[in-house]
Amino acid sequence: MGDILTGLSQAGAIYSGIAFGEHNKPMLNDTLRISFIWAVGFGLAQSVGYYACRHAILSCFTDLPSVIHTAQEYDLFIAFFPLISALGIVYYGVFNGALYTKPICISMLLTVSCYLTAYFTLIPLYGNIGLWLAFLVFYIARSGFLLLFVPKLQQRFA
Repeated sequence: MGDILTGLSQAGAIYSGIAFGEHNKPMLNDTLRISFIWAVGFGLAQSVGYYACRHAILSCFTDLPSVIHTAQEYDLFIAFFPLISALGIVYYGVFNGALYTKPICISMLLTVSCYLTAYFTLIPLYGNIGLWLAFLVFYIARSGFLLLFVPKLQQRFA
């Protein structure tokens, strides 16, 4: 799931890099808009697709009933991963392509602090479900904090 989103990230990096090199703010804005649409679209499609086909997908990896049963306990977490992670993964590429990496550094420091807080809070309370929740908190924070820096990225082209 992440590899598809990484491909979109690389495409965003290429186009934001061209926009940055040409000082082309409309192209940057188009890249941000199109990257947003594709990230949300692919994230949603992957989430729905996985959830709808989860039994067939799991059977591709194993035929052991105990493993399938355990994996099915965490289906919702797996299904939400692409939707939650998409914007953070794709916009990471957009920022890299525009050579504006300070927001990536700051957002990752904030993201890690959110993750560690969730990790040390949720795992003692919920065990493996807490670990999955902390994992999703990481990706929610990654997406959210990068989105906060989009206006500053756009201002660089003023």
